[in-house]
Amino acid sequence: RDPSLLVGEGAEFRIDPLTGRSKLLGMVTDEVYHSFARFCDKANDRLYFTAVFSGVMWGPGAPLQIRIWERLGDGDYAWRATIRLQDGKTFFWADQNDDQEEQPEETTSLPMELRFGGYLNFSMGLNTDLTFYGSDKGKGYQVKVKGFTKCGAPIYDLENVKTMPPVNAGALSSPDNRLILSCDERDNLFRCYEIESGKLLWTYPNTFHGVHGSHYAPGPKVGLIRGAYGIIGNAQLPEPIGALWAINTNVGEWHVLTEDGYYLTRLFQGDGRKRKYPEKAVPGADVTNIPPGLGGEDFGGSMVQGTDGNLLIEAGKVAVWSINVVGLDTVKELKGGRVKITPEVAFNAQIVRGSGLQAAAEPKTATVKMRTPDLTGDISRDFGNGNLLRYQKDRDAAVVSAAAWDQQNLYLAWEVKDTTPWTNGAGEVQYMYASGDTVDFQLATDPNAAAKRGKAARGDLRLSIGNFNGKPTALLYHEVAPEGIRKAPATFSSGVVKEYIVESVSVIEDAKIQVKTAKDKYTVEAAIPLAALGLKITAGMKTIGDFGVTHGDANAQDTVLRTYWSNQATGIVSDEVFELRIEPRNWGTLTFEE
Repeated sequence: RDPSLLVGEGAEFRIDPLTGRSKLLGMVTDEVYHSFARFCDKANDRLYFTAVFSGVMWGPGAPLQIRIWERLGDGDYAWRATIRLQDGKTFFWADQNDDQEEQPEETTSLPMELRFGGYLNFSMGLNTDLTFYGSDKGKGYQVKVKGFTKCGAPIYDLENVKTMPPVNAGALSSPDNRLILSCDERDNLFRCYEIESGKLLWTYPNTFHGVHGSHYAPGPKVGLIRGAYGIIGNAQLPEPIGALWAINTNVGEWHVLTEDGYYLTRLFQGDGRKRKYPEKAVPGADVTNIPPGLGGEDFGGSMVQGTDGNLLIEAGKVAVWSINVVGLDTVKELKGGRVKITPEVAFNAQIVRGSGLQAAAEPKTATVKMRTPDLTGDISRDFGNGNLLRYQKDRDAAVVSAAAWDQQNLYLAWEVKDTTPWTNGAGEVQYMYASGDTVDFQLATDPNAAAKRGKAARGDLRLSIGNFNGKPTALLYHEVAPEGIRKAPATFSSGVVKEYIVESVSVIEDAKIQVKTAKDKYTVEAAIPLAALGLKITAGMKTIGDFGVTHGDANAQDTVLRTYWSNQATGIVSDEVFELRIEPRNWGTLTFEE
C-alpha cells in the first residue's frame, strides 16, 4: 500500500522518496527481535503485520510463535492474535475485547505442533490473507480464517482443518491458496502440490540447502539455487507467469520460481566478482548487481505484492532497503514442442553422469618434476605442457597451475582468469587472502604426518602471494611452526572463532615473483627458496599439498570466491578464520621426481 513504509528490528520507519532519509515513526514491539516478518492485507480491508518469534532470536526454550498486529496509523500497532507452539499443541489466540492481552477464554488449540517456520525460522507458512500452513509428523495442514472479532483479530477455523500433502515447515501457498510450495531440506527438493487434490505437480533441485549446504556449493550458475533459507513471498502476475514464489539464500542471491515449475529469474547478484554497489544510497539506485546485504549470511528479507501489482522487497543487512522489482512485464512465453529421448541417449547420459561422479570422488595426484624453469610468463613453455593442473568452479575464473623443483628452489606458477586481474585491497599483509586476488600453495613438509588429519600438523605450510600495496608479496603461514622457522605469531578472529593463533606469519623477502596481467587474466610465476619453506626435497619423495586461488570483488576489497585443485570444501568466503585454516585431509598427493 505504501512502498515508503518499512518495519525492521521491531520499529517502523518511513523513507522520504525524494531524499532517501528515513524517519522513525514508532515501535511495533520492544520485547524481542523477530526472525521473519511480512505485511498481510488480503484478509479484509485492514492491514496486518505478521512476524515469527523463535528461540533463535529470543533465547533457548522460547516457544515458536507468529504474532499478528493490525496497523492503525503511523507507528501505531495493535496486537491482535498469536499462533503459538507449546507443550505438543498449537494455540490460536484472538483478542476479543481489544485489551491486547491474552485471556484463557480467547484461546483455542489443536492437539499437535504445526511447524510453520523454514530454515532457522527465516520464513513463515502464512499467506497474505492470513491462511495458516503447518506440518506435523510428515503431514501438511491448512487452517483458514473464518471471521474476525470486533476489534479485528482473525479467528481460525479449527473445526475444518484441511489435511494436505507432506510439506516441510516453511511451506507457502500461492496467493489464491490453490498451490503450495515446500522447501524440503531432507531430500534437497522444492515440491509444488495442488492443495485440493494433493497432486504433486513438479519438483526443483534444492541441492545446497541452508548455511552449511552453501559452504559446499559451486559458483553461481543460472537456475542453480545455493544455500536456500526458505520461501519469503508470493505473488500473482498476469500470464504467462501466473503465481510465483521468492526464495532467499545464504550466498547473496534470491531466486524466483513460477507455478509451472520454471526458474524465472534471480534477484540480486550472487557472483561476488560482478557485484557493484551504487556510489550513493539514494532513491532510484539500481541494486540489480549487489547482494541483498553484504553477500553472506544476509538473514531475513521478504517480498509482497503491492496494490498496483508490482513486487516489493524488503532486504538489507546493516540497513533496511525498500526495493521495487521491475522488468517482469517483459517476460514472454516460448512455445515448446516435444523432445524424444531414445534409449541410446539415456544410456550415454548415464555414462556421462558416472564419469562425473567418479571424477568428483577420485583423489587428486600430481607429479612435480625436477626442473629449473625460466620465469617468462608462459607457463606451458616454462614448466612443460605435461605438468599443468587445470581446475575451476566457474568458467570465467578457471585456473592453470604448475610446479617444479631443484636443489635451491621450489618453482610455482598460476594462470588465472579474472575480470579484475591482480587486485587486492588488504590494509595489512596477513589479510591478503581475505581481501581479493591471491594465488595459493599448501604443503606438508613432513611426509610422515597423518594424511587424513583434519587440522595442521607441525610443518604444514600455506604460501599466499598477492598484490600488496602494488608489490608482489609472498607470505608464509605456519599454523604449527617447525624447528628452524622463526616464530612470528599472529592472531585472527571472526564471527565464529574469536581467537585463532597462527604460530608464524612472515614475508619471504628473497622470493622471486614475476606477474603479468591482461584484460581478463593474470599469470604469477615464483621461485621460492627451499630454506625459507623449511623444506628439503629428494627424488621420489611423496607428500600432500594443494594449489588454489582467491578471487576478489569488483571493488578489490573482499575475497568472494575460492578455487582449489584438490580441496572442494571452499565455499566459505564470509569468515576470515575459516578462509585461513588449511585442511590437509582434502589435499592431493604430490610426488617429486627427477
